[in-house]
Amino acid sequence: MNLKKILAGSVAAVVAASSFAVVANAEEGGVNYKAGLYFQTNAWTFRNSIAQSEGVWWDPDAAGVYYGYDVWQAGDVDITGDGTYMVYFEKNVMNSPSFDEDPINYCKDGPEMFWNLLGLQTNIPFDDYKTTAINEDGEEYEEMLVDITIEKLVVDGKEIAGATDATVGLGNIEIDDYADGCNGITERVGNAYSVGFYNNWNPDGTFIDGTESFGGRVMVVFTITGLGGSGGNYTEGDEPNWLTLSNDEPAGDDDTSGDTSGDDDASTTTTTEASTTSNTTGVEYSAEGDNGIIYIILGIAAAVVVIIIVIVVIVKKKK
Repeated sequence: MNLKKILAGSVAAVVAASSFAVVANAEEGGVNYKAGLYFQTNAWTFRNSIAQSEGVWWDPDAAGVYYGYDVWQAGDVDITGDGTYMVYFEKNVMNSPSFDEDPINYCKDGPEMFWNLLGLQTNIPFDDYKTTAINEDGEEYEEMLVDITIEKLVVDGKEIAGATDATVGLGNIEIDDYADGCNGITERVGNAYSVGFYNNWNPDGTFIDGTESFGGRVMVVFTITGLGGSGGNYTEGDEPNWLTLSNDEPAGDDDTSGDTSGDDDASTTTTTEASTTSNTTGVEYSAEGDNGIIYIILGIAAAVVVIIIVIVVIVKKKK
């Protein structure tokens, strides 16, 4: 018996078994990730990542001090497999020129007029959904296995031109939740699948007009493929349950998405999830759903290693 052939066959078995397990996992689904929107404005108001439960603005006169919007909701979504999803956020627009004129919609670095950043973020890790491919020069590179197609971006009821040209990329997730207090130190994890619509510092990451697309209610519908399984929370015609009818007009009594009772200045801050699912406050970066497949692959590899050791011992005894 040729030991090299045995070893080669064993290695092939590991690769084949691992590939089979990955395919089987993709067919069965079983993933559990998150997606949501991030933004930053010219007034340095921001939601840097889906780990941040609220959009906030920082006080330039007091280091490390952050304030929330008076109206806020983030409609993040659970990603459970391939499908079409809706995510959104809503905030009051901080466009007041002075505190005395309109304290609710005033921030010190305002007024808000355009985006510095706007995009769709997931916590789907690239390392778990990639493959090795060969380019035209015969060089190896890591290729994405997940694709995200933007169906539409709607801001204040207006569908934004150019958004559907945005393509999937990779981005880091900042895991500090400024809304719960922050010491100014930001930790980043990634790479994770994401789609950028606007980047004030990177023309290659810009597909829309940062001023024309600016507003208080932002909704994105997207389709994701490559995870396997079946998911989605969006049906054509669905709309978020908006908290307000305009920048300063609260929704009617039949709107149950947030509490606008009390004084006229009462703030409304809530976290909901797109469609019928529930949102988390402060999304943790995790790869839930992949643990099972990882254990399967490790188990297969360990079993093959044991077989190789046994074969080597047998061959040595025969000699």
